[in-house]
Amino acid sequence: MPPVNLPERLALARELHISPITAQILINRGITTAAAARAFFQPDPANLIPPEKIPGLPAARERLVQAIEKREKIMVHGDYDVDGLAATAIMLETLARLGVEAEVYLPDRLTEGYGLKKKSLIKALELNCQLVITVDCGITSLEEAIFAREQGLDLIITDHHRPGTSLPQASAVVNPLLAPGLPPLCGAGVAFKLAQSLATHFGLAPQGGVAAGWALDLVALATIADAVPLLGENRLLVQLGLKALSGSMRPGLKALAEVAGLPAREWTAREVAFGLVPRLNACGRLGNAMPALEILLTSSPQRALELAQRLQEENQARRHLEESIAAEAEAMAVTALAAGAKGLVLAAEGWHPGVTGIIAARLVEKYNCPVVLIAVVGDRGRGSGRSLPGINLHEIFARCRSYLLSFGGHARAGGLEIAAKEIPAFQAAFNEIVKSLMAEVQTPPEVAPEAEVLVSQLDWQLLEELEQLAPFGEGNPRPVLVTRRALIKAARQVGRDGTHLKLTAGGEGREIGAIGFNLSLPPGLSPGHHVDLAFYLERNTYRDREELQLRLVALKAAETGATLPERAEGMVAATGEDGPVPTWGRQLQELLATYGPRVRVCLATTAAVRQAYNGCRRFFQVPETLQPLGPWLGQAGVERVLSRARGLITCSPFWPVTPAGKEALLASPLAAGDLPPEQLLRPAGDPAALEVWPELLPLLTAGLERGERILLYAATGRIPWLVSWLAGALPGVPLAVDTYSDYRQFALAREGALAGRLPLLVARREVPAWFYPADLVVFTYLPDSLEEVELALPPGEKVPRVAILLAAGDRPVPDLRQELAVFYRRLQKLLGNGRGLYIVNNKGYHQLCYLAIFEELGLIQVTSRDQGLFVQPLEVETKRDLMASRRYRQLRAERELARQFRRQLPGGEVR
Repeated sequence: MPPVNLPERLALARELHISPITAQILINRGITTAAAARAFFQPDPANLIPPEKIPGLPAARERLVQAIEKREKIMVHGDYDVDGLAATAIMLETLARLGVEAEVYLPDRLTEGYGLKKKSLIKALELNCQLVITVDCGITSLEEAIFAREQGLDLIITDHHRPGTSLPQASAVVNPLLAPGLPPLCGAGVAFKLAQSLATHFGLAPQGGVAAGWALDLVALATIADAVPLLGENRLLVQLGLKALSGSMRPGLKALAEVAGLPAREWTAREVAFGLVPRLNACGRLGNAMPALEILLTSSPQRALELAQRLQEENQARRHLEESIAAEAEAMAVTALAAGAKGLVLAAEGWHPGVTGIIAARLVEKYNCPVVLIAVVGDRGRGSGRSLPGINLHEIFARCRSYLLSFGGHARAGGLEIAAKEIPAFQAAFNEIVKSLMAEVQTPPEVAPEAEVLVSQLDWQLLEELEQLAPFGEGNPRPVLVTRRALIKAARQVGRDGTHLKLTAGGEGREIGAIGFNLSLPPGLSPGHHVDLAFYLERNTYRDREELQLRLVALKAAETGATLPERAEGMVAATGEDGPVPTWGRQLQELLATYGPRVRVCLATTAAVRQAYNGCRRFFQVPETLQPLGPWLGQAGVERVLSRARGLITCSPFWPVTPAGKEALLASPLAAGDLPPEQLLRPAGDPAALEVWPELLPLLTAGLERGERILLYAATGRIPWLVSWLAGALPGVPLAVDTYSDYRQFALAREGALAGRLPLLVARREVPAWFYPADLVVFTYLPDSLEEVELALPPGEKVPRVAILLAAGDRPVPDLRQELAVFYRRLQKLLGNGRGLYIVNNKGYHQLCYLAIFEELGLIQVTSRDQGLFVQPLEVETKRDLMASRRYRQLRAERELARQFRRQLPGGEVR
């Protein structure tokens, strides 16, 4: 995953009012300022690069102006792929609008191969042409340029492929790669720039505010087809061009879209790439590309339908041919790789050169190495190659030039011609070069996620932002997201052969459906397990119902041991936006940072003990030697804790406030108000400022309207109901449940809140959410004491408002003696047979405390057995005094603190 700079992406998210996830994806693409991001999202023709910046273009325009004015005969020399065809059509249309009916030449892939050849120049001479302009080819045609000059034939070369060490001798050589800092346009993009310059010179009216705007649909088509990076200029051309394509007046493109089954709306780059491009490429791959050029230029709807049907048939034939050759090539690849090959050069007679590039691309994806496929005819071979990011295929060809008759292309794709006898030597040299390059270059992983996301962040707003990143393609891939430790709620294999995985993932109180094509659950995983997911976020429409869905690309068992509490300290410390407010969480951090685990933290309530311990475990590096100690532990449990503890988080009067050893002490004022100030936890909140609300919804609505971030504490068992109620009462308000388990998740939730994307977080009562930058903390229950309030407060620039939900006549403080009497009578009844009682579910806090009290008074004996507790009655001859139990005294003191706290609240009578 790319490195994450949280402050940078949060700043960008705030300025653009977008999710930090979307901001991260922009940063991954080198877009780090709001101005650059706005240009990325909002296509503005004014941002198109002036044509004159392209090297050689002014000279090319001047020579073309001269030829047009003198009525010289011009030939446009194109290419047989979609880029070359679109570039040819752009130049022919532009010249036609200027009154020039130019000749056109498209080389035959099978008999001539790629590029400018003498045959085409001789044809131009036979047609009495004075000027030949190439599109999408010619940059390495040195001998052909010399031949043209010797024959008195002027030559303009427009190309986008990588130049060699020398340039052709021509009237003009137009190529953006000849100057640093220019975008890597496709061939049609270069032709469009020349068309724009001509249109401006001759005063042709712009279309859609763009000079030569009539050609934008063709530029978009070619840019998508040629897989150039869809960033900067190319992205803008495709954004403008897709709008033009959807409303294209070209009968040919309309007819081709119809046979391809494209929807009647603005198409995506993917739909163009898989719907139009293969059909336009098909005839050029198998033979003569002229029908594909004709369909781009024809004004006849009837002729367009005929041509579209022909291209459809050609494409079907191409697919059958491709499948048979691919099977043979894959078998050869397996053998070569088993023999130790690092790069693949595969050659055979009978292969069609028109499909070798497609198959090479497929093998690169499958085997993760550069691939060249060579179709051999007689004593010569024609090959197409594809490569990986970081391994420049054109440079490899250049280093192997002694074995080749000719070559061309760019970093990721190229073509070559070779004498058949040289193929073994080329194969060996290619493999050695690739081997050395692979050792230097770290190839990207099969799945390259762009950002980590929480389940609660997967909403319609995020999807709409991700869709605005389109068009997707080379350099701007559709973003893959990752979510960690999602809970598998349900899973099953679907599809005719059960080859696809459908599952429901959950987390933070949310559920979302997912589909994984050709995927299955890894061994050992089933519903109830946690899993890490890599996916695309998409919309799934079924029977007119639209819902969010994850399209899985990979999944694995959730990582264990990924907690990084030491990195979470900054969320509690006075860093970033935090101010100096001395929350109890921050004071505990300072204590542990100064003294390590040799500390005693003494509080007044057991609830506070659990809060403090859970908070410290979550956010700080707390060794096992710092232990919680409270009245829920029986005698054996206390001895077990003391045997391994160097420090304690405990409560008084159950346990002495002052340590007997050298532990540093920090105590609650409610537990020991007579200690020196430096040993007391300093209150951050003001009891007089506590708000009491009889209803939750008005409180939340008012806070959200003020733009407050709200932290809502609730009892664990009540959270599912509460989340369901909130979703209905506050539709459209993002909320999450704090089920986070590591630093990354804390950071994402905190960042989302600061960016305004997580205004409401529901947290568990005894697990403080110190990472959440709350403006308002709400207790949906009556806290036991002011300690519970203090320990729940997250750090910030100021103390957040605190509100307590307390309906009129809300619960009285229970009578402890009465509760114990009822529990003891029930226990005696269960123990009536004298054989003892085995308690399996021994996690109830009150149950543990009451058993510990009775054990301390000598009424029962409690021992651990397997996963539970075994309780045996003891003979009792004398009446026991509850006050003899320090556990009872602790719970009794807590009840009194609860009454006192209730009296402090506005209108707080106590029963």
